[in-house]
Amino acid sequence: MLGDGLLAHLPQLLSRHCPAEHYAVITDSTVAPLYGEAAAAALRGVARATVVTFPSGEWNKTRETWAGITDRLLAAGVGRDGAIVALGGGVVGDLAGFVAASYLRGIPYIQVPTTLLAMIDSSIGGKTGVDTPAGTSTPAFPPIELSIMANSVVGTWTYGIPRRKVAATNPATSPTTP
Repeated sequence: MLGDGLLAHLPQLLSRHCPAEHYAVITDSTVAPLYGEAAAAALRGVARATVVTFPSGEWNKTRETWAGITDRLLAAGVGRDGAIVALGGGVVGDLAGFVAASYLRGIPYIQVPTTLLAMIDSSIGGKTGVDTPAGTSTPAFPPIELSIMANSVVGTWTYGIPRRKVAATNPATSPTTP
């Protein structure tokens, strides 16, 4: 699902396409202050919601981070009637997808990617995983219940992209002259 204002409709979309008793919003330390608690607060209108945050960066896509996240899900009481909401970029999608595939033998999984790469990588392709010390990835292919590509979170993927190129992809902010 791709469009404007989708993040504002997250509770309705999840209730319709992936109903759960408890949503676990997994995000990183970059995206959490921007959208994490707001998403969880909105979801609390339809179910229990917990935010699980881990430090940003590819180097955190490890079995140790996976173990820490699953321990926090267990402590929060997320059960088989719960669902994982991956809110962030590629590392978040990979790690949250791996958690969803392995936690309690697998629970439903929703992708809310905030980077261009995440929009076409784990949120559509479905390959997720964590890295091992040997440098190899331990892949998993959890079934994605829903992938929500909200244009409103586009700001988190502009890092490193020249502003004029970002503006050129968004008609609302595109300059009228080249």
